[in-house]
Amino acid sequence: MEMWTDIRRDILVNGLSRREACKKYNLNFRTIQKILSYQEPPGYCRKNTRDQPKIGPFLSIIHEILEADKKVHRKQRHTGKRIFERLRDEYGYPGKITVVRDEIRRWKQATAEVFMPLSHPPGEGERTVKCILLGGVGWRVSFPRTWELYHGEIGAVGREGTVLAIGCE
Repeated sequence: MEMWTDIRRDILVNGLSRREACKKYNLNFRTIQKILSYQEPPGYCRKNTRDQPKIGPFLSIIHEILEADKKVHRKQRHTGKRIFERLRDEYGYPGKITVVRDEIRRWKQATAEVFMPLSHPPGEGERTVKCILLGGVGWRVSFPRTWELYHGEIGAVGREGTVLAIGCE
């Protein structure tokens, strides 16, 4: 990454020619062109999915078994070994158990329920602002919206350090 930024800086800011950059960094001209076309190195991305000659015809069977397992008690569900044995004995699967287990893992990750926590980074949550009178001085009080829902109206202002009070004209 450092070399990437050094090359871009030398060419784009310092005015080094592309040919001189090839000599200085000992890189091909096409590599220099790629570096100049991307601000950061592009990550590797497979263009085509791999063929699955052995497990491919059995994927629908595995998915059916896993879907049916969702409806039964936890202790009654198929293990990876049991699914492999059923494929081998009932359907003539020629592959190995690790491929079956990899597919089960991939399917479970793809179909897993997602938990989204209801928390916000500092400064990005919904807040309520109210003006109150304390000791003859007006105060603008800001606190998280959920705080009001749990603690009721402003009666407990300042508790637990969750309220920011700012002088109000």
